[in-house]
Amino acid sequence: MNKLNIILIATAALTLASSCQDEAELNPPEQKYGTVTITADAAGTRTVLDGGAVKWEDGDEIALRFTHNTKEAVVGMFATSIESGSAATADFTGTVALDVLREDSGYEDAVHAVYPYDALTGEGVVFALPASQQARENGAFAERLNLASAALSLADIRKDGKDSGTFLNALSILRFSVTGSDVTSVTLTGTAPLAGTAPVVFSDGGRLVIDADADWADKEMNVTLTPADGSECFAEDIVYNLLVWPGTHGSLTATLNFKEYGAFDKTSAAEFTFEPSKYYTLDFNADSETLVKEITGPLDAMDSELPGLEDRLDALETSAEKISLLLNQIQSLALMTEYLDNAVYAPYAQLTYSKLKKDIKLDFIVRPAKAAELLLEICAEAGNLSDVLCARIDYKDGGLGTLAVNDATLDGDILTVVVEADGISNDLYE
Repeated sequence: MNKLNIILIATAALTLASSCQDEAELNPPEQKYGTVTITADAAGTRTVLDGGAVKWEDGDEIALRFTHNTKEAVVGMFATSIESGSAATADFTGTVALDVLREDSGYEDAVHAVYPYDALTGEGVVFALPASQQARENGAFAERLNLASAALSLADIRKDGKDSGTFLNALSILRFSVTGSDVTSVTLTGTAPLAGTAPVVFSDGGRLVIDADADWADKEMNVTLTPADGSECFAEDIVYNLLVWPGTHGSLTATLNFKEYGAFDKTSAAEFTFEPSKYYTLDFNADSETLVKEITGPLDAMDSELPGLEDRLDALETSAEKISLLLNQIQSLALMTEYLDNAVYAPYAQLTYSKLKKDIKLDFIVRPAKAAELLLEICAEAGNLSDVLCARIDYKDGGLGTLAVNDATLDGDILTVVVEADGISNDLYE
């Protein structure tokens, strides 16, 4: 049998077998999309923080940008599904047009992946970092704010529909913990934009960087972090993360708002540069010339903390400044008065006097008690108590008087001062 007969018989057999197939199988619908899986490493980015570990969480979504040699782009969304908790490495799955996956499609090999997915458009990346950010309960970044990107290869994707990459932050991260549970917000103010919509472009390595020659759509020179929804103050046992745009600042100021103590500012006039994908912490050492320092060790070994009342006092130079600060911090105050011989008792500073002038003892219930303790320490350092501390008296006719304090003691949260009767107007004894 010659070659021609073999081919004819084989063809006939194929035709016979094919005639038994369902017509739908002979004419399948045209396939337009291929499934692609991207394995994303979170080592260079931060979607959530679990202690010192950085991880993706269930529901995270990234976008892929495929650019044609005509500079037109196709964007696809990819989502991850993590069964429980979070993971340092996650698979993001989505579909890509088969036209893109063809070898002769004209699409460039460099593929850009971006988190969050909606920051990526056909024209590029548009991302607005808000000047007001809200922490999450675990201290991680506010949701969908940690802009990051990765470089992928279309050639690798074409091989088996898979590729992997490490995401890198476009932003800088400021981490801090608190001393006490009464910090209601933290604000950082600089001389360059810290928030707003920056003009970002892809670098050769796939990282998003700020285009120094382009204009910002909007910019803010300060950024504020507040506690998680429903929380009035930050918790003591959590490290919080504030996101800022990279840039160089001529000076930086941190403003801390305390529920009981009011606001506290610390400013550094030293030039400082935030770099992308790096971690920083606040430095409130009294002798520190810088306000922010880079974290070079493990993330979970960070030792930063916001200042308590004593640290705030250290930042002031004179006793008068310190006493003024403390007196302004006393929030809850009940005043009880009585003569030293216990002849008269009047609550809440409604003073009643006998016809005899006597020194008066004033008992202040102070919140927080620490303020009273520090107040007495500073008064003792100042020397003469009456030179730095006095009590005020309001007369019925609207006038004011001051009484020199010649003794002050503290018992728990009760601050007791003894004031001299000589300062009381004689009109009260007529």
